[in-house]
Amino acid sequence: MMKKLTRRHALRALTIAGAGTALVGLYTWRIEPHWLQFTYSLLPISGLPRELEGRTLAQLSDLHVGPKVDDNYIIESFRRTQQLAPDFVVFTGDWITYRSPRQFEQLCRILMHAPRGRFGTIGILGNHDYGFGWRMADVAEEVSRIVRASGITLLRNEASTFEGLQFLGLDDLWGPRFDPLDLLAQKGQDSSTVVLCHNPDAADRSIRGSYQGWILAGHTHGGQ
Repeated sequence: MMKKLTRRHALRALTIAGAGTALVGLYTWRIEPHWLQFTYSLLPISGLPRELEGRTLAQLSDLHVGPKVDDNYIIESFRRTQQLAPDFVVFTGDWITYRSPRQFEQLCRILMHAPRGRFGTIGILGNHDYGFGWRMADVAEEVSRIVRASGITLLRNEASTFEGLQFLGLDDLWGPRFDPLDLLAQKGQDSSTVVLCHNPDAADRSIRGSYQGWILAGHTHGGQ
């Protein structure tokens, strides 16, 4: 049944719409960023050493240490991840949301609780790790220093091998150091390889060459 909107009805409708918008805002600000969900997938890798068959790899991404994510939530998420006893742990970028040097102090404190892989713990940078406009190289350098000082292997267009499994870590697509061509050309054909790349849009670029393996990415916040 059609109803003609009077001014009173219109105001009521606008109030309801405003309340709905507020609820969506509350969800995206306070609920979704603190909703931890573990998903489990098979990760077949060509040429994987027999001794690594059935082993586990935990991927964490987009911690965004800073004003929008509660420190204790991240630490608790780390604790729950460590309880799974992963063999490898990879961090695929956006360690911080940079607003001031205070984020460096937060990151140092939080990474004291970071989960570790039995065979290796590896990370890369994301766009937010380059500060404002994704162009603050000094911010990226400090994030890199802190991550490495915590005992995590940080790869910036670099390769590293753990127990026969090679990781190629690409620098961020939007950052000033995205230059994966040489790395993928030199190492992309090596057996048993996984690529770490923060932004999945990089896979649309003509960078893969002959590499046919997995690219583990973050950036989309689980499709948010």
